[in-house]
Amino acid sequence: MDWAKFAVFQIVVSSSQLAGACANELADVDSDALNANRTWFSGGSGMIVEGRVKPRTVTWALSGWSGLALIGSFVLAFLMDTGVLSLLLMTLGLFLALSYSVGPMRFSYRGLGEVVMAFMVSFLTPLVSFYILFGTLHELIVWAALPIVFQMLGLMMVVEYPDRAADLASGKRNLVVRFGSTRSWRLGILMLVIGGAIALYSVRLGLPIWAGVAPGAVLFAEALVFWALGRVPDSKSKNFWSTAISCGFFVLVILVIAATLYRA
Repeated sequence: MDWAKFAVFQIVVSSSQLAGACANELADVDSDALNANRTWFSGGSGMIVEGRVKPRTVTWALSGWSGLALIGSFVLAFLMDTGVLSLLLMTLGLFLALSYSVGPMRFSYRGLGEVVMAFMVSFLTPLVSFYILFGTLHELIVWAALPIVFQMLGLMMVVEYPDRAADLASGKRNLVVRFGSTRSWRLGILMLVIGGAIALYSVRLGLPIWAGVAPGAVLFAEALVFWALGRVPDSKSKNFWSTAISCGFFVLVILVIAATLYRA
């Protein structure tokens, strides 16, 4: 493990995510102002709406985080010799993070935000990480990442659930707005089940057994939890705990897969 490359790439990933978060804050002022169901994990921070931070400050932060992500990408590509392909992939990641809410694409307003976010966070990031650290790509890293992709799609359904009314009023066309609360919740559970099935199937393709079985079990357990939560009447408490539990499960699956692959 080249820990120097690992550290620089983590700076690139975190900076890209923070740049995307700043872009979201600027783009979603209208929906944030209408959102009465904000939680720690959804609905934006509300800092611009509440006047605690000026838009110009967020714009400067967006520029700074984007610049840091690009600097780290160039350092990896040319000073740490990870190559031009890694630079292109990391730049693609930053572009997707920013285009989720701003620019000509505005994926979250076109019903593509969930797919783009799942691809960027759960597929592109581990793929580039593997390439940077080992200088090659392998089909098993694809199978290791796919369950997380479907889990991320499920997470997006849950996180967007409390924001549906505000998103609808502000013109967003994400999947929760398009499908409605009930169908999107069921779609999220289906994504978790598919992710769990892929995790178990990946063992047959050569993935270390615990790298498939453990996340598969977690994803099926998460699907069961959200099936039960779906029967609970809507409330601010449900919004908080569903988003918190979903984020917790997401981190748990990543840690399980990372730990089992590292030991292997």
